[in-house]
Amino acid sequence: MTISRTSKLRTALILLALAFSALTLSACGSRSVMQASSWPGVSLSDNTATNTCIDSAGMERVNQLVRGLGLSQTRLQRTMMDVDAVHADRENIATPGELVELMTLLHQKRPSPWAARRTLDLL
Repeated sequence: MTISRTSKLRTALILLALAFSALTLSACGSRSVMQASSWPGVSLSDNTATNTCIDSAGMERVNQLVRGLGLSQTRLQRTMMDVDAVHADRENIATPGELVELMTLLHQKRPSPWAARRTLDLL
């Protein structure tokens, strides 16, 4: 079976979205906002819910968490559907290796047991 480039790209984009949803969930201080917004953001790819999570956590806080986890190439640089940011070449970035590392960290109950359990439940 051959996997098309489109299928590979779609899979990579889904993994990137999941990674940022997981990191945003972990960075947020308000569990109630994250619990209400994260499920649609992950399960339905609801950009509004994902943006609510990003706004609640704060983009810099997500990036601090990313760096603290040792994910040096992963960066959240814009909210979803931000056309101006896309035109300014500000894209969210992650590597396949760091996505694997993120899943490993979640299974190790990092960055916290609650965030890891909630994120893995969502996935």
